[in-house]
Amino acid sequence: MERTGCWVWTGYVRKERQRFRLYPTPADYGGVRNSVGSIQGERATPEVRDPQRGHRKVPAHRRVYAVLTGVHIDDVPTLARCLNEKCVSPHHVLETGPTPKEIRRRAAEIAEGISFEEPAADATAEAAPVVDVMETLKDKRPAIWVERDGAEAECGLPSGSITPEMWAEYVIWDEANPEDDEE
Repeated sequence: MERTGCWVWTGYVRKERQRFRLYPTPADYGGVRNSVGSIQGERATPEVRDPQRGHRKVPAHRRVYAVLTGVHIDDVPTLARCLNEKCVSPHHVLETGPTPKEIRRRAAEIAEGISFEEPAADATAEAAPVVDVMETLKDKRPAIWVERDGAEAECGLPSGSITPEMWAEYVIWDEANPEDDEE
């Protein structure tokens, strides 16, 4: 098995993009901010459909790492990628932090001051009612060009709570209701 050379991905690659990201603000902060956010660049990312995640697209380097280490993709830690944007070699990544599941658990503990248990796979869709999910989307207003799982992460929603039909409805609503620049 090749360990030193890059494993160049020849499949789908999500193009690099720049997004406006809001700076996080504590809920009890009532002051005025000089800046509300910044433009952040995102690297081009090889992606593949994952049967463990309902055939949703996931970063290919995470899927390859999961397959070769024998863990579920949700248990793959945060990884720093190779400088070659199309490289998916598990030997060219660096574990830099906890798993996304652990990050969500810690954030929930901090925000709510209680212990967080991961919901069962069947209960995930019932965890947030459809009305609440749509209200959260309209309140947080994630960019419409992000995928559903990216919007779920950005809005703090459980995985699988945004259905394709709901995402399509949100995209139509977002285009019909542009953001006010006065905020």
